[in-house]
Amino acid sequence: MVKVTSATLFYPACILRLVVSKPITMSSMPKFLVQFTFALLFLSTSTVTFSQIILTETSVELVASRAKPGRGAHIRDLTHIRLTGDITMAAVGKLAALLPNARRNAQAFTFSGEPVVRLLLDSRGGEIQAGIQLGRLVRAQALETWVDTKAECSSACILVLAGGVSRQALPGAKLGLHRPFFQPNQFGILSLSEAQRRYSALVLSVSAYLSEMGIATTLHEAMMKIPSQNVRYVSWEFADLVQLLGDDPSYQEWQRAKDRLALGEANQRAIDGYVKCVDSGGPDAQCSKLLTGFSNSR
Repeated sequence: MVKVTSATLFYPACILRLVVSKPITMSSMPKFLVQFTFALLFLSTSTVTFSQIILTETSVELVASRAKPGRGAHIRDLTHIRLTGDITMAAVGKLAALLPNARRNAQAFTFSGEPVVRLLLDSRGGEIQAGIQLGRLVRAQALETWVDTKAECSSACILVLAGGVSRQALPGAKLGLHRPFFQPNQFGILSLSEAQRRYSALVLSVSAYLSEMGIATTLHEAMMKIPSQNVRYVSWEFADLVQLLGDDPSYQEWQRAKDRLALGEANQRAIDGYVKCVDSGGPDAQCSKLLTGFSNSR
């Protein structure tokens, strides 16, 4: 273990309980009801307190597939990168070094041929700037971010999760929110005016990053309401509504355009019909018929 240095900005450890249920959409909800829903989901959460400030070394490793041919596989059994421990600057270089090999060993590909690389997160937090740099690397490399069952992604880990082009959390996963802070021996010796200036700059950097990643401002507002020594547990519905979970719209539209160019319009329509059928709970045999016109050649 290593203690946090006095110059480090970080989030302390925190947890969010994830309750998975049917996703809520806002398209048909009146504005006042959407605002009420945000408030209700957030206020119905719980709080715990942490006091110890210690960071462990980050572990970032490429996990080989354990899936058996011809059988369905859990996400953790497919080839993926796993990040565990606290979020530190060392993790940025470790992740970057693993990406070429992760792409060579990918088991999933987009229709336009790009390998799909998944990053599984299990971290209770760490350094703010490390979380932001990791998140930007994740977005630039078009990685998916996942939080597995019984895993947790809290504090600065939320910033890494937000970087994913697709962000998923499985039933039983834990996510956590609260506001950041400086080390006491750096912040406590400042004048009030200087402390306010530095803290405002820190808050703006986190807000700007989340906006850059396409996350709703409501998430940052929720973070700032929670004292740094406390932890707020929020629901899956809240994480979905603030776009912490789900697909990044710009990436989704860009990838769809690339797929249409690779597949052709007819094949894309066939796939769209199949996906819509499956999502609506249609029988496999019925949905599969929608792919009868699919051709591997254009």
